[in-house]
Amino acid sequence: MKKIALVFVVVMSFLARDPLYPKEYFVSEQGVDDAGRDGSLEQPWRQLRWVLGQEVLGSGDTLTAGP
Repeated sequence: MKKIALVFVVVMSFLARDPLYPKEYFVSEQGVDDAGRDGSLEQPWRQLRWVLGQEVLGSGDTLTAGP
């Protein structure tokens, strides 16, 4: 029974939205609000309001605002 529970936990951790690896996203005045962008430092989004409306932030994720 313990093996089944362990396998279940491992499988669920892979199916969850990266709960063990929080991501960092960026918002900048030079950014563009576009779903094709990944919010990385190289491809930041422009408006905080747009990011929050897209529901891309997960538990533990960080959103950094820059110039």
